Amino acid sequence: MEPITLAPQRLTRPAYFRLLVKIKLRKSGWLYGLLLAMGLFYLFTWSGEPLHIFITVFSFVWPLVMLLWFYVWTGRSDNARIYEERHFTINEEKIIGTTPSGGRGEIPWSHVVRVLEIDGRYLLYISAGQMLILDKAAFPDAAAEARFRQWLAARPTA
Repeated sequence: MEPITLAPQRLTRPAYFRLLVKIKLRKSGWLYGLLLAMGLFYLFTWSGEPLHIFITVFSFVWPLVMLLWFYVWTGRSDNARIYEERHFTINEEKIIGTTPSGGRGEIPWSHVVRVLEIDGRYLLYISAGQMLILDKAAFPDAAAEARFRQWLAARPTA
């Protein structure tokens, strides 16, 4: 079959921040909901006890600390490569990614261990902390995206 060539794509810092927050909420949103519920409970049953103060403050501040941490992390200088423009060519055997600075990577379908669809993007995990981010808007047409989905479904799994 003919390979699919995606339009060049570039991830921005705000988009990456939103993506990380959405991934974190999918993974442990229940925990943040529990923290906020606990904070509200202790706020309305306030007794002035030091433990109540700690639990209330912690419950409301921890989610904000995590948001701040993600925002700072997305701006780190060693994350600059994430924001480079990327060109992807996809065929039934592998995904080939290139950057204008000369970077090139080939990832066989067998290395894709998990797939998520978030925020108009496909996240193809190749390990617990590494993923390829493909914009749905970068596909040339709906038929190309359908072929991509077929290749995703047919990928060998371990």
